[in-house]
Amino acid sequence: MGLATAATAPLALAKQRIGLSTSFKPVRMVRSDRPVANATTVIPPRPKARASTAANGGGHARPNHRAIQCTYRGSFLHYQHPASPNHDIINRKSSSPLSVTYFGAAPYQKGGGKLDRNDWRRDAVNRFVERMYREVKKAKPKVKVGISPIGIWRPGNPPGITGLDSYAELYADSRLWLKEGWCDYFAPQLYWPIKQQKQSFPRLLQWWTEQNVKGRMLCPGLFTSRVTGTDKGWPADEIIEQIKLTRQQAGAGGHIHFSMHTLMENSGGVAESLKTLYSGAAKGQGTPAAEPKTPGKP
Repeated sequence: MGLATAATAPLALAKQRIGLSTSFKPVRMVRSDRPVANATTVIPPRPKARASTAANGGGHARPNHRAIQCTYRGSFLHYQHPASPNHDIINRKSSSPLSVTYFGAAPYQKGGGKLDRNDWRRDAVNRFVERMYREVKKAKPKVKVGISPIGIWRPGNPPGITGLDSYAELYADSRLWLKEGWCDYFAPQLYWPIKQQKQSFPRLLQWWTEQNVKGRMLCPGLFTSRVTGTDKGWPADEIIEQIKLTRQQAGAGGHIHFSMHTLMENSGGVAESLKTLYSGAAKGQGTPAAEPKTPGKP
């Protein structure tokens, strides 16, 4: 959900008994002198050219750059938004979980570094993920941190799975993040239909539960937005069946819909169909027991 709408939406969603979290893409950025309406990403001070790649007024920060590591270390504590400079995410958004949606080695090697370029890049991302998690928990332990990576770690895991190699192409060792427990909940984006064998929803879900050695909450991301009510979209029953499979899978603790807009618009009748599965309130990952109870049914 975009932060521009977050001021008014939570009350409406609470009446629908929906659990909420605040989502960030930590290495995506826009220039502070060119604010973007409904920006949903952390906007750091403008970095040096070598610390980022730019295109069309925006771009991606390079997480292996020391300045970016330091910038994003602070950005989770002091979020800068065009409408609210120095917004303190940890202190002012303490009731919501934080969900991270993912995403030159020469000087390092000259200084005695032993990793090759690709491993060096992965190491930079890994150090950022670990540091982000530990520092958020240190600042406010009750805030829950989630990570939502691409649903395929590497092709062939499990056997027969094909698709983007996020480990090699995006330098995202998402399996390591889960195995090390650098999050409170983990939501792999399983954005494929059940019958699509090369990106099999049930097989990928089972594989991720087997990697969860730290016992973190595992809740797959569902591509609910594909339910459009058109011939090219998915039927609502696809999402219903994916939820049923998730509930049957040992080690899975819930699911996340992408996106909320689809549910609010009842695209393809999906919200109406979900009433058959949801009889109680969502158990929000970031809701401490001391906070107000979930409202009753409207």
